[in-house]
Amino acid sequence: MEFDVVVVGAGPAGSTLARCLAREDLSVMLIDKEPIGRSRACGGFLGPEVRPLLIELGLDDVDLKVEHYSIPNVEVSGMGEFSFKTALTPRRGMAVSRSQFDAFLVGHAQKAGVSVHAPATLMSSVQKNQRWSLESADGSSMRTVQCRFLIYATGRRAYVKKKALFSHSSFYACKATYQHVEALLDEVVLHFVRKGHVGLNPLGNGTATLCLYTDEANIKNAKGDLDKMMGDFMKQNTHLERHLRGAERISGWQTCQAEPDGK
Repeated sequence: MEFDVVVVGAGPAGSTLARCLAREDLSVMLIDKEPIGRSRACGGFLGPEVRPLLIELGLDDVDLKVEHYSIPNVEVSGMGEFSFKTALTPRRGMAVSRSQFDAFLVGHAQKAGVSVHAPATLMSSVQKNQRWSLESADGSSMRTVQCRFLIYATGRRAYVKKKALFSHSSFYACKATYQHVEALLDEVVLHFVRKGHVGLNPLGNGTATLCLYTDEANIKNAKGDLDKMMGDFMKQNTHLERHLRGAERISGWQTCQAEPDGK
């Protein structure tokens, strides 16, 4: 099979780029190692700058195709008494399901003519005479693809690891869904704790996505018990405790390694 471009990585960046290229009459293949629309350890908050960009790209049917919750404000707090709340101007943010949002973008890419190959693993890539020869594995079968351009859209952390700037990440992102979250009506919140932070993204009816970012030491101190670790965080930040004092976790935890952000 021959294509003008192969894009590796079907997240928002890869699928949107693949669609834009296909709309310029290029033949494009999109490859991802995971099934399209899988759940990810991601809070699912889209800032107010995203909707105008989607409209500019002709993806303005996101409101119809993706379940979302409109968020007009943001609250930030630190340990101690520090806290502030402000409006997201000039537009509102959106809480979305990352799995639905990814599937929405890939669906639009397919409508534009992009050939999607997922789940599939890129096994090798060799460039010769200004062309790439790729081999990908889909289960037990192998596929060979030729292309003029090869683009990796697999995320900054993957790029940094590939460049061997760090061999092991000691930071983790963890996600779960909570119900009976108190005083969380019209804002996305970010609560800082010792060596990490906890974000809450409202989904309506007292339900919220919780996404925390922390280092390995906090997880080891809790002996891998993320609920215990959250209890420790609530003691460190009274604003976080205010939201979660009567809350109940209603999903399992999802975790992934995260690149240290230097903050």
